[in-house]
Amino acid sequence: MAKKSVGRNEPCPCGSGKKYKKCCQDIMDLDISSIDPFSRHNEIVTSMKMKLDNYYQGEIKKYRREAQVFFMSHAVEDLLPRDQETIFSDYLWFDFHPSPTLTTWGMKYLDTHGEFLNPHLRKGLEVLSASYLSVYQLTGVETGRILLRDLFLHKDYTATTPEALELETGQEDILILGRLLPFDDINIFSGMVLALSSKAGETEFIRQHVRYLHHLYPDLDIHSLLKDKGPVLYGIFNHAQKKQLLNLHDYRVTALTPGASDAIAKTICRSGSGYDLVHDLAGKLWFKPQGENRGYVRLVLAPDHVLSCADVLEDVLWLEQQVQEWLPENDGAIAINSQLLDSPPDQQWLEEWFTLSKDREFEKWFITPHRELKGLPPQEMLQQEDGVLEIQRLLEQVEKDTSNDEVKEFVHYIKQRIEYAAGS
Repeated sequence: MAKKSVGRNEPCPCGSGKKYKKCCQDIMDLDISSIDPFSRHNEIVTSMKMKLDNYYQGEIKKYRREAQVFFMSHAVEDLLPRDQETIFSDYLWFDFHPSPTLTTWGMKYLDTHGEFLNPHLRKGLEVLSASYLSVYQLTGVETGRILLRDLFLHKDYTATTPEALELETGQEDILILGRLLPFDDINIFSGMVLALSSKAGETEFIRQHVRYLHHLYPDLDIHSLLKDKGPVLYGIFNHAQKKQLLNLHDYRVTALTPGASDAIAKTICRSGSGYDLVHDLAGKLWFKPQGENRGYVRLVLAPDHVLSCADVLEDVLWLEQQVQEWLPENDGAIAINSQLLDSPPDQQWLEEWFTLSKDREFEKWFITPHRELKGLPPQEMLQQEDGVLEIQRLLEQVEKDTSNDEVKEFVHYIKQRIEYAAGS
């Protein structure tokens, strides 16, 4: 309840500059005592979101596009589906920080104007501001309610649902992505939810990727991880829905003691190890697993460290296990790159990161048809008479036409790889 009554024609205490009767009076005087619990709390949540939207609409314009691009950065699609706008808008109001030093808009409004809200609305804003996106496993269905278990926090909830969310008995293999709001007397979802049938390993897919995410951010407990990394969770769930693998671009480095590199090289190079030598440049041995790889997978041996690089989580974990078997006493690998990391590689590992990035780009370039090479990929062009010369002419022309140092560096790397491939 407000500290003092406000006249209808007085300035609204929320600071909008409008008269009270034109701004907050309808919300302040909201009569919710006779409404059923779901409708009551849904009305509170909707009213509070409308208030935030009206109050911050000018300020948030300059952030909305940036926030939406970031929210979709780990999803299969680039553009947010229109029917999922409420999932993004909840993230924008209650999770997104305009800068590292600024709080969310929900908390900002609560801190500035919370004392002028009636207790119901203030409670609604508090619950919304503390809420987070998570994945829930359906464990049962009752009339008007569904029984849920948080997949990561292992907490059980009973959520009241509108008719659109009614699920029939026998659909207990459903996973739900949503923002659950735990009020004192009822739990409801904020806005829409996404549902996914978990019949083809989707539950384990999501669990493993969130476990991997937690490994990247060991200083965050799981609750903080869900609150801070909502766009990543949305992306993981989206990949599970689309049945597509998530490209992680995971690069890790493990320090080696003197002599360890030679011992590992002997193990890998012997017959039946399951690895092929790809190339040997600049004092490093580059290996890849035999057979068909689902993405870029490399194991790189240097005199004092080993790099493991993979796109698909299954390969990331497999390489991690391999390195642990070779180095059981080692403290473990350091993640120097991942699509799910917010920060760039540490300065110490920038050169390694750049080398790995060049090698990855070479592999794509090597199998891509080029008009300048008679429409053939360089891999096939190498097999033709004068193929090496044709590729070299193309690279020299690219080098001549560019002033970009990174492009020149990449062309130089391609030349090294082509020379190695031609001589092997």
